[in-house]
Amino acid sequence: MNRRTALKFLFLTLVHTLLCKLKNAGLFARPWNAELQEHLLRTQSESAILKFCQEYPKLKSCKSHLAMVSTSSYSDMQNNRTYEWINRSISFVESVLSELPINAENFEARKGAFQILDYPLSADATGRFASKDFKEAWHNALKKNYAKCPEKIIKAVQSFDRNDAVSVWKLYNCGFVVKASNGCVGIDIRPHYSMEFTQSELDGFSKILDVLIITHAHYDHFDISLIEAMLKAGKEVYAPNQSALIEASKKYAKKFKLKRCVKIEDGMYPNFKSLYELGGVKSTKISNVEIVSYGGVQHKVSPETLNSVYVVKIGGITILHTGDNQDRGDNKMNAIYDTIASTEKVDVCFANVWANMNEIVKRSNPRIVIAMHENELHHPPLGRVPYRWTWQTENILKKQMAKLPQFIQMANGEEFIFMK
Repeated sequence: MNRRTALKFLFLTLVHTLLCKLKNAGLFARPWNAELQEHLLRTQSESAILKFCQEYPKLKSCKSHLAMVSTSSYSDMQNNRTYEWINRSISFVESVLSELPINAENFEARKGAFQILDYPLSADATGRFASKDFKEAWHNALKKNYAKCPEKIIKAVQSFDRNDAVSVWKLYNCGFVVKASNGCVGIDIRPHYSMEFTQSELDGFSKILDVLIITHAHYDHFDISLIEAMLKAGKEVYAPNQSALIEASKKYAKKFKLKRCVKIEDGMYPNFKSLYELGGVKSTKISNVEIVSYGGVQHKVSPETLNSVYVVKIGGITILHTGDNQDRGDNKMNAIYDTIASTEKVDVCFANVWANMNEIVKRSNPRIVIAMHENELHHPPLGRVPYRWTWQTENILKKQMAKLPQFIQMANGEEFIFMK
């Protein structure tokens, strides 16, 4: 053994010995502890609710919570080992938002409410470390609080009777229903995480929607059963890549063991169409609604996914929906927004919070920004972007834009009325 080899062997031996000692001393990060994470989220959520109630004590929701806390001893709360806090947190936020409609005077209070919602929605209840009881409680809380949202939206659209406004409803994180006196458009509609639409909901949406458009073939942006219902009803459905969407739906159905069996193949329905052209622009008109598709991509996944950035002209306003469009090395996809701004005056922009939201807003220059893609539950916990990211982007843009658009966050099932 030469001197160099001997020194290398000695060095590696010393490093190995040191690492073993550090490991035995417990100085390395411990394995993921789902129970500890759940306990921390519970503590943070309960503290955030209490702080919110102290700041807004006149709200009915806060009065009820403070009354409940005052009658519960500290030991009782600490000894409560159930997962009821998940349902309690989500229900509390839903109750607060129902008291605080979307308007300028409620923006600050609504921000505080959404921050509370970040805690239960960031829980690792979908991974292999979570206990069976925790998973069940988490999913039950979601179903209890969000299951009625589709029917709520359908009934609201059916009763819509205005010529002076356009209404927008949010369904899950990137799904929107836009209704005006001259038409109704659905964009990236799907039920809440791991849920399925009921037959009544499918029938309802296929009746109220004149057209369904889908930005790309990722299963957090579409529902294959709704697509089928729309196609069978003779309505038009647009997606960049129908075959990719069909394949993605099969994988999703298998992964989540969905009960509803849908069989759609390429070419089966002539009203299942594409407006996509990479880097190009295509448009169509359905009744009095104009839809323009700008050919973008979501590139940070493999393989690259085709993504339509849609401009929808309905009821006298112009709406922009970005999907998951991202900047692409050899073909700057953010330039799409420059092109749109040069030809359109965007009134409302549905902007993805994690896909260069600041660039989207600066380049398209809308009057109103409605954030989307927060807390995507199909993503692992570390990949779920919290609601607070929207406010951080807003603060950044205050220094970069002469006139800042109005930023709005919407909860699942909420309505925003845009006055012409």
